[in-house]
Order: sequence, then structure tokens, then C-alpha cells
Amino acid sequence: MKVKLITISELAKLFGTTHHSIRHYEEKGLLLPAEIGKNGYRKYGMSEAYELSFILFMRELGLSVKEIKECMDDSSEITYSDRLQNKKSDIRDEITRLTQLEEKIDEQLVLTEEVLQQDYIIEQPVYLNVIKSLELEEPMDLSVLEEFEKPADFMMDKVYYIVREKSYDICVETPEITETVIPKGIYSYERITAETVEECDDKLETFLMASELPVIIIEDNSRFLSVGKQLTLKVLDMTYND
Repeated sequence: MKVKLITISELAKLFGTTHHSIRHYEEKGLLLPAEIGKNGYRKYGMSEAYELSFILFMRELGLSVKEIKECMDDSSEITYSDRLQNKKSDIRDEITRLTQLEEKIDEQLVLTEEVLQQDYIIEQPVYLNVIKSLELEEPMDLSVLEEFEKPADFMMDKVYYIVREKSYDICVETPEITETVIPKGIYSYERITAETVEECDDKLETFLMASELPVIIIEDNSRFLSVGKQLTLKVLDMTYND
């Protein structure tokens, strides 16, 4: 019984790909037609359909044409299994990255609502890990980032500054219970906004001179809600806590 063959256009339509992609796979030796007519028309059967299905699956996993060719040339089940395990690991890593990115997006959405609030609400005690302590006149520089495995995470996370009379601590949140803690409560706060670091320092110095120390300053990723390079700090009034 004669096996039914289909054209390259029919095969492409069947698998949701393009005529040019199938020709490209042919040029690279991945998918050869079952027959080529005298008129140059290519025909494909069930075997080629299985091969194309495999190729598209591997492409969906992110493998290059070269990697797919190597996999098809080495038909060992062990090699194929290893590639799948490696891709599964990559996918899990990507899921973790995307989940973290989703959380950061959620934080930004929450912050857009918090901008309109007059109080700063802390629903659970915030425990802080002191990253570095500096003299009050000593500015924070990029050396702080050396304390982190992923500096970009520090730049995106919420940073706390505990300012005392002669020094200040640079802190980040930690799930562990520490001595440095901000009790849960509702706090009034002052928002300090500036276009440059120098302007921010001047405004902050003026504010601190009129404040009772220590104070807690929060720099969160609401700074990304600002236009351009605008800097925004929140200074909590620690005397107002319900």
C-alpha cells in the first residue's frame, strides 16, 4: 500500500511552523524529505513528521540547531536523558528567577498605593541585619555592595539607615530574629525627595538637625516610581507607634 505523503507547505501548516524553517532544517541535515520530485517538490511522510516534532520540541527547550544535530547523531538514550535533565534544571532556575521578578513587580504595585498613604504601616516586626556601620560624616559608597553576592539585589531591596548622633548603620531585612528591630505599628513619616545625592544629603542634614535621634530612614524601590534619577527617602517618626 502506497504511503501518503504531503508537501512542505502542508507539513509546515500541520506543525505550526514555516516553509523556510523546514528548508533550514534540511540544509543543516536535520530533516530530509521522504522524496523529491523531478519538479523539485519535496514530500514528507510519517517518519519525517516524527522527526520534525522532535526538532520543534528541542527548539522549544532552547537548543540550537547544532545541539539538536549532535543529539540526533548520538542516539544514546543516556545522552538524551542528560540533555533533558540539564534543561529541566535550567527551567527550574528560570522559574525561580521569574517568581522573584513577579514578587518585585508586586512590590512595585503595592508601593504605588503606599505613595498615596500618609502613614507608614508595619504589620509585623521588621528584623534588621546590620551590613555596615559608618561615621556620620562618612558617605556610603560602592564598597557596601561588596558585602553582597548579588549587588543588584541590594539595589532593588529595601535598605534601612539607623542614624545616631555620630554614626549610622546600613541594614537590610532578615528572616532571623535580631537585636535590631522595628516594632510593628503605624508610623508617621517624612518624605525627602531630591534630584541629586548632594541635594538629598543637604535636605537630610537639615531634617536631622531638627529631629530627635536616633531615626530610621528607609530607601525602598519606590525610587523607581520617580521620573529620571530622583532620589526618595522615608524618615520614620519613631515616637508615633500604635
